[in-house]
Amino acid sequence: MNRKRAVLITLADKSHVEQAKQLFAGAHFKGGWTGDYLLLANNIPERELEAFRKRGIKVMKCKPIFKTKSRHPDVVTAKLSIFKSYFKRWGNVLFLDADILIKASIQDLADSKGIQAVSTYREPLLGKHKLLGVEKDASQELNKMYKEIKENYNLEKKGINSGVIAFNTNIITESTFNEICTLCKKYQKVLRTDEAVLGLYFNKMLTFLPLVYNISMKSMLLDHNIPAEKARGIILHFVGKQKPWNKKNPYYAEWISMHNKFNELNMQKKVEPDKWGVLKICLYCWYLAYKKHLYDLQRKLVSLDFMHWYVDHKIGVLGERIHEKIPMTYSILKRLNPIPKYTHKGRW
Repeated sequence: MNRKRAVLITLADKSHVEQAKQLFAGAHFKGGWTGDYLLLANNIPERELEAFRKRGIKVMKCKPIFKTKSRHPDVVTAKLSIFKSYFKRWGNVLFLDADILIKASIQDLADSKGIQAVSTYREPLLGKHKLLGVEKDASQELNKMYKEIKENYNLEKKGINSGVIAFNTNIITESTFNEICTLCKKYQKVLRTDEAVLGLYFNKMLTFLPLVYNISMKSMLLDHNIPAEKARGIILHFVGKQKPWNKKNPYYAEWISMHNKFNELNMQKKVEPDKWGVLKICLYCWYLAYKKHLYDLQRKLVSLDFMHWYVDHKIGVLGERIHEKIPMTYSILKRLNPIPKYTHKGRW
């Protein structure tokens, strides 16, 4: 087979058609993507798919692989379809979630080796974040299942966020997709999402992309103390409820502007996108690591201060009760070790 260079894929159901349009427009105008485009479509009416086909975007219909054990809808598991042997007609695959804004060139992701993704943001370990913690569960079946997973896979390895996945199709064989489905069926009771499946199946093969290729806007605030409007990156990923298509989101104007450019898509026209060099990528990743370390330290200090206040508060309340109930004992204790009187403000 004469393989084409690369294909960019996103997944959408009938409620995310407009989001897919924005994603493809962003990949072209901001990302400078020169490969093919493909939509994984779940329950989208044919009349709506025609808009994609007219612009040279291929369409593959798909369905969920298994039921998730998280807040994510089952349809997210359909992205596992990207590991079908069908995709070997391309040399590389880049999958992007539809709740993404592309800010600079993504063309480097067309040359990935093996399979790559950005590691999980908040709880990095595969075993803690991506699998249900069933060690304490009363069910013997689940405990046995979890024990088997622990014996066969490295759960101390980092998990991934599957919003951005880049891989060379050499990792796909004729049986890959069926093996993934078998894994899903075998362990579906302890798998949270598709990310757990990928973390297990590609356990020894996964390598990690720099954080700038999948900046979680939620994590920027919660883990780095960086407001959403000040976040930078090649790919911004709006994990959680604060989506860019919501009118109150600070990125709404940018999102709707790019969405409207979908009608101008012409794959034959090349664009010159902004590019992040290696130095810029490294410097920003170091900056994010510094901000996270600093914010972690600040939170620990605040937590320690609160703990001291809480202990002082409890001791003060105890002193007041002793003084009220048994004043003679309070008087003796005060002579032995003076007890400052607790005030209503929670301070000594």
